[in-house]
Order: sequence, then C-alpha cells, then structure tokens
Amino acid sequence: MPIYRASTEIKIFMGQCEAITLGPYQDGTHLSIGLGHNEPGMRKSKRITVPQAFKLFAEDLIPREQRINALLKRDVGQHMFDMLLSLHYQSGNRYMPAVVHLVNYGEMKVLEAMYPHCAYSAPSDKDKDGVFEPGEWRDGLHERRKDEWLIGTEGDYGDLTEPLKLWRGPPEGKPEMYTLQPGDIE
Repeated sequence: MPIYRASTEIKIFMGQCEAITLGPYQDGTHLSIGLGHNEPGMRKSKRITVPQAFKLFAEDLIPREQRINALLKRDVGQHMFDMLLSLHYQSGNRYMPAVVHLVNYGEMKVLEAMYPHCAYSAPSDKDKDGVFEPGEWRDGLHERRKDEWLIGTEGDYGDLTEPLKLWRGPPEGKPEMYTLQPGDIE
C-alpha cells in the first residue's frame, strides 16, 4: 500500500481555508503563527515570511500524514487522502477514526451522509453541573466539509488561484488578500 503525503493542491486549499499570519497570535493557551503552527517559547516579536509559513505548515502536516497512513487499510488515492488530511488538520482526531473506518470498509454512502456534519468546533473542556458541553455547529466548517468532499470524491480542489487571507502581524482588522508566488510552497 502506498504511503501518502500532502499534495501541493491540498496545501493551497488548506491555506485558503486557514489564512496566513506572519506574526504570532494568541491561539488558546499558546501563540501560533503561519497557518496554525505553535511552538513553546515563541516570542510575540517573531516574524516569518510566506515561504516560511508554508515550510512550518508542511512540517506540522507530517504527524497527521503519518496518523492517517497508519489508520488506512486500503489504497484510497491522493484525492481521498487529501480530503482526510484537511479534516484531520482542522478537527484533530475528533472525527478521524470513524471517517477512516468507513473509508477502509468502502462505506462511501454512509460517509457521504455523515461527512458534511463533521462541522462542530472543539468541545468545551468545561463540565457544567455534571454535563459535558459539546462543541458548536459552525456553518463555515460545514462549507469546508462540502468542499473537502468534492476533493476526495471528484478531485475538485476549487479555484486554487484565489488569493489567501494574510495578516503581516497578528490577525487584527481586515486581512490582506495575497496571491501565491513561485517559491512560496516547496
């Protein structure tokens, strides 16, 4: 069975979904930069370039690529792998075991019905009066799941020439729209 890696197309698609920040921003309990990269001890004064953001992004994808490859028990093709990678990057491991199980067993009709509904934010870690609070439904994630489904089943990544949202520092105000340049993605 092949070992899959992220395609350039999925990196661009995910960049369009995630946005790029060239300066650190508070992301929960830690600082993040680029396309969601975080590292202990990051200083608020740190700045990176777009190619550096995509380099960090590629490094951050490696453990997710490895996790999906370990879960897959059948050849799925690049488009399906890219769909799974985008889901895993955005949602963590919340949906991955169930989704890959359906893929492994060829249950595509069930997956087609379920996949667009993998659109909840991370659940709250707060226990309110003994009741665990689930995540919230996100319309933007629902749209992303529909777009990912087209990638996985039809190889349709959308318009990869569309600009990406970019903040030159921490994300404040309206983002700049940035068109990828040669050399931005390795």
